[in-house]
Amino acid sequence: MNTRMTTSSTAPSADGRRPSPIRGWRPWLFVLLDVMAVAWMTTAGGWFDDRFAVITLGGHHHLVAALAATSFVILAGLAGSTRGFARASGPELGLLAVAVVLTLVAWAGLLILVLLVVLGGTTLGLLVKLARR
Repeated sequence: MNTRMTTSSTAPSADGRRPSPIRGWRPWLFVLLDVMAVAWMTTAGGWFDDRFAVITLGGHHHLVAALAATSFVILAGLAGSTRGFARASGPELGLLAVAVVLTLVAWAGLLILVLLVVLGGTTLGLLVKLARR
């Protein structure tokens, strides 16, 4: 005889926490990106400032490192309190959103540079194709 009760997977637990909308490997990706940004800005931030200022948000590698470090601290605290980002309350979800935005802002310069290279390569390829006609 089965005595287990089945509950909805979206139902809050006894402590009022619901399953986090960001589960699996995604939050850990943001942790990894934060660590990478802090390491790169600490070791090569000045070089990026001189040569690729867009990566460091206009030559402010200390700002990029601070954004990534702040996001990492928030995510590290949330990892423990949310059981590895599995269940979160309303304030924890708010903090998770803040951490994700901080990570995206820290990486915005590099994302823009990659986008420019991709779009530039696509445009160049189209121009070459049109010139061959």
